[in-house]
Amino acid sequence: KHVRLEVLDVPVFYWPWASFPIDDRRKTGFLYPSFGSSSAGSGAFVSVPYYLNLAPHYDATLTPQYIHGRGLFNEAEGRYLSPWGESVLQLGYIDNDSAYTDENPGEDGERWALDVATRANIGAGWTGYGDYSVVSDDDYLSDLNRSLEINQTTHLQRRGGVRYRDRNQYFETYLNDYQTISDSIADVNKPYAQLPEVLYGATREMGWLEAGLESQYTVFYRDNENLTGLDRANGQRLRAVPELALPLRALWGFSRPSVSVDYTRYELEDYTLGDGGFDRTVPIAEWDNGLYFDRQSSLFDVPYNQTLEPRLYYAWADADADQNDIPDFDTDLQAFRFDQLFQPDRFTGGDRVGDTNQLTVAVTSRFNDLVTGAERARFSIGQVQYFQDREVTLFGEGAGTRSRSPLAGEVVLAPLDTLEIRSSGLWDPDTGETEEGRSQLIYHSEDYRYLASLGHTYSKDELEQSDIAGVLPVSDRVSLIGRWVYDSSLDRTVGSLAGLEYNNCCWSVQVVHQNYLTDDSELDTRLLFQIQLKGLGGSGGSSTRISEAIYGFDERERRRFGTP
Repeated sequence: KHVRLEVLDVPVFYWPWASFPIDDRRKTGFLYPSFGSSSAGSGAFVSVPYYLNLAPHYDATLTPQYIHGRGLFNEAEGRYLSPWGESVLQLGYIDNDSAYTDENPGEDGERWALDVATRANIGAGWTGYGDYSVVSDDDYLSDLNRSLEINQTTHLQRRGGVRYRDRNQYFETYLNDYQTISDSIADVNKPYAQLPEVLYGATREMGWLEAGLESQYTVFYRDNENLTGLDRANGQRLRAVPELALPLRALWGFSRPSVSVDYTRYELEDYTLGDGGFDRTVPIAEWDNGLYFDRQSSLFDVPYNQTLEPRLYYAWADADADQNDIPDFDTDLQAFRFDQLFQPDRFTGGDRVGDTNQLTVAVTSRFNDLVTGAERARFSIGQVQYFQDREVTLFGEGAGTRSRSPLAGEVVLAPLDTLEIRSSGLWDPDTGETEEGRSQLIYHSEDYRYLASLGHTYSKDELEQSDIAGVLPVSDRVSLIGRWVYDSSLDRTVGSLAGLEYNNCCWSVQVVHQNYLTDDSELDTRLLFQIQLKGLGGSGGSSTRISEAIYGFDERERRRFGTP
């Protein structure tokens, strides 16, 4: 009774009466209110959630809120737990959004959103799932969304299916579609629906040999009324990749030669380049080899194990150079990274199979702490030698004539349990220039009171961003919270967060100001406020945003408040 919150002996909040369980039981009643402000068109708001403990296996939360300039907005969440799994239904609704009707003359002010998610463990290796999201208009998420678990800002996915997995095989079939909610996306760039997609894969040991199969059957569809040429095509694709390998393994290394055939069959509708029924067959050969050397030593009286792991990987694929009469249903060109050194195909998806004749030479060295078992350092570097030009393209992208790839490298250092340094990049020995680079330093104290991270991302002629974030205690009770992201190519700040946290034995309060970049490349702002009464929960608002921005902040909250 008579709950009063004081900040530096100044009363800032009063509540006459509160009732709550002090164990894991749930109780119907009001949760902590939240309030804040944003320049992103949603204005100042105040909400008062009400929790309904309806039964041991289902409950609901109703969140009415008033948004200045828009009116009364309501969100609801229902959760249902069955013997097989959990389902969550979320709904947002406003009857008459006055700000929306002012900005869009002639439009109805009724706006809504729905999100449904379900997971089921059927048993005997079978599981089921479903996700469905829909909004009334393109601007709903930026204007109104606060609690619905919808994080896609261009396409909302609707997907449902079942999958099976055991030790030797897997099977999955699902239906997948999208709602495109950005007016700037042309019809030709909208994704295809899979109605349905069926996947099957299996491996079998046959003495010394190992047989495998990866297969996929998909019906692709999208509205093609306003499309022309190859973009109009819809239809079916069957792809099967049988493989036969000879895996040889020992403590000191491995060797795995393999041969496979990538077979694809198309049955297309609205196809304007000839008969819509055709197939493609590509033979592929791979040979992956690795050795393992190690030695033991000590540094600063700490024993460690150092490894040296050279690796040779050869890949050959005899693919037809001209595949641009095939539609692009789900294919893209992979960004070149260290992991791609050991892959035969430079394309993702099934509409292109890259031609290649290449040899990868790479080496990795690790330093493992023999006392704790932790990996304290890892260094990797590698390069691809091409023996012929790459001619297969995805409508002009993906070909290459150079005889060797850039050097790809990765470094991971963890000299302390509280410090980690990661760096990866591509360096071109022909030009002496760095093609790409990513570096990050992450530090936290053992109790997570101190957090710090430094990051830098670089892509030649495209992007260069620097990132600094941290939580710095300035006293036993007060901490500073901040993050700043600067884009050197744009010569501007593209995101920032600055705030203050007061924390004592019984409660804490966070006040955070956030700038973030919108789809139209403008900086919008939010003012976020949260009160945490330890052991009783909190109002929400700022902690989620901070956790998204600062590495380790969610772990800090878990340790301080015991939140999952």
